[in-house]
Amino acid sequence: MTEQYKQDYEDAKAAIDAGDATACDKLLTDTELPRYYRIKTLVLLASASKQWRQKEVQQFPCNISIQIY
Repeated sequence: MTEQYKQDYEDAKAAIDAGDATACDKLLTDTELPRYYRIKTLVLLASASKQWRQKEVQQFPCNISIQIY
């Protein structure tokens, strides 16, 4: 299972590099995502956007899912 998360993260990273800001959605909406990959994905998402407001809006649903744990 961890290999799948690793592959999904690498796919999201490649998509972010190509300019797709929604690439992290698949990982961040997965309730079984290990914390390690959740943190890596949030850092990736934060570093992908140059606009702070866009990052803040995308982070909000993630904060809700983190509080569930």
